[in-house]
Parts: sequence; C-alpha cells; structure tokens
Amino acid sequence: MTTPSENPYAPPQTQSFKPPQAWPPPEAVETAPCFKCGNTYAKKIEFTWWGGLIGPKMFNHVKCLQCSQTFNSRTGRSNLMAIILYQVVILTVIAILFIAFRFV
Repeated sequence: MTTPSENPYAPPQTQSFKPPQAWPPPEAVETAPCFKCGNTYAKKIEFTWWGGLIGPKMFNHVKCLQCSQTFNSRTGRSNLMAIILYQVVILTVIAILFIAFRFV
C-alpha cells in the first residue's frame, strides 16, 4: 500500500541535468567592488529611464551580477546623487528652451 503523500499515478521523478554555468558570464566586466556585496563582476547598462543612452555611459553605470545593485564601475559607489544632478540639469535646460521658444 502507498503512503498518503505518494501519488501512484504521478510520473517517476528524475534529476534534470543542468550544465555548469561559466563564471564570470560572457557579458561580465571586471569593476570596482560592489558597495553592497563586494562582487567585482558586473554587467554594463546600455539604457535607463533616467538617462536614456547617454546617462549610463557618462556615469559608468553597471549592474552587479550577484546582488543586482547598480553602481559606478570605477568607484564602486552609488550613482544616486549623480543621477539626481543629471535630471535637474536636463529638466532645467528643457524648461529654459521651452520658455525661450514660447516667446519667439
């Protein structure tokens, strides 16, 4: 007789084969240590909502492969203050251009 937790009609359980993952992955670049976990491998970020294509390149923005934290690849520190300053400058320039062309 079977135990209540076993299903006699279930297919047999097999171990699935997983090939070993290469470390570091091919897209990884060696950076300064992540400020959150200390990992030195990260993936370059090509596009962000706050900086489009230019912002991540200006601030060497990368994403840690271990904890998914984003940071500056040269310093290992957060880019939060640089992102805020970048947004203030961009929005100010847009506002000035809007006002200038409105009165032309």
